[in-house]
Parts: sequence; structure tokens; C-alpha cells
Amino acid sequence: MLRAFTRDDLPPLPEGWRAGPPDFVAVGCGRAGPGWWGELLREHPQIQNNRLGSKELYYFQHFGWNGPNDDQVALYREAFAAPPGSICGDGSFNYLTHPIAIQHLWRAAPETRLIALVRNPVDRFISTYDRFNRVRMGFLGLEGDRAYVQRIYSFWCEAVTHCKIPDGVRAVQRRWDRSAVLVLQYEKCVADPAGELARTLRFLEVDDTVIPTDLT
Repeated sequence: MLRAFTRDDLPPLPEGWRAGPPDFVAVGCGRAGPGWWGELLREHPQIQNNRLGSKELYYFQHFGWNGPNDDQVALYREAFAAPPGSICGDGSFNYLTHPIAIQHLWRAAPETRLIALVRNPVDRFISTYDRFNRVRMGFLGLEGDRAYVQRIYSFWCEAVTHCKIPDGVRAVQRRWDRSAVLVLQYEKCVADPAGELARTLRFLEVDDTVIPTDLT
């Protein structure tokens, strides 16, 4: 979302559903298959989308160093709901490269499980930089010299930064137990989507025999 959601954005809780912290959060990385993998997970009958119906909340990117206050943390935990026997999670795929999002997430949901999608950083840079120029440049409406400055002095540097995840990984390792983190390699998911999806579902403790209508 382009802003931090508020309580007014949350629809009524369906009868019999429980609201609480996310059962899982996909924390990285963009241009490493998160949209694809997210669609596969949302098709699973035991996995519910967040209450806002958004693919990616990016909630903790809207707060500075001091982070969200107690009410904003409580609000985040209310954004996830599921009926008995189901789970609900979040996908915010820039958290591994955001300087402080991981520590905010730990404060809000230390019990959650994390999924990290990673990819060859050179391939990921090319894909990221291309997308910035195709999509974000159109959103900004820049042309001529303004577009050139944005492309060279902003997009290029940001695309490089997006492909550097060691600091984010270390931030995760300092807080979560290794058993609570699943690392998926994009190239392996492409080569064996059925096997890697089943591994993901076992990590989430839901039925791993469910096969989506289109794995690719």
C-alpha cells in the first residue's frame, strides 16, 4: 500500500474467524518471484489473504527509526484473520533491504514465521532496474533531463541496493530462530515449482498435497 493502513480500512471480522498476528510474513525479495509464489499460496484453501485484501502491505516502511507506536502495532496484528484450521499471512518483499523494517516486524510479531525468496543478484538487478524504468518512470511522469537524472542518480542506485540482502539476513538471524525461517531460491522454484511449493506448505504446516491450477 502507498500509506500505512488505519483501523477504518479493516472490514468487519467474519463470524467465527480469529484475528491476530500474521502466521507468516514473506520478507524478500522483489523480482525473485514473490507475486508468483504469493498467488500460489493464496489459492490454497487453508491460506487466507489479509483483511485489507492487499497483496503487499509494506506496513513497516511507513515508520521512521522509532517505529510504530503501541496502537499501530496492535492495528497491524488485527490485519490478519482466518477461520479455524486456516492461516493468514503478509507479503512485504522489500523488508530484507529496508534498513529498519525487520526490527519493527520483530517488535510487532516475533512469533511469526518468515519466508525469504532470493535470486541471483545480477539477474535481479537487471529485472529491478528494468521495472523501475518501465513502471515507476511512468508513475512519476518524468521526461527529458528529469527522467535522466531519476534514472541515473536514483533508479540505478536503488536497484543495486535492492540486490544486497546480507544486512537484512543478519537482522533476521539476530532475532528469529533458524527453524522459523524458510529460504527459497528463485532458480530452484523455476526448476521444480511443485517440489518447492510442497516444501513451503510443509513449513507453513498446511496440506502440502494441494496442487494449484497453474504452477507456472
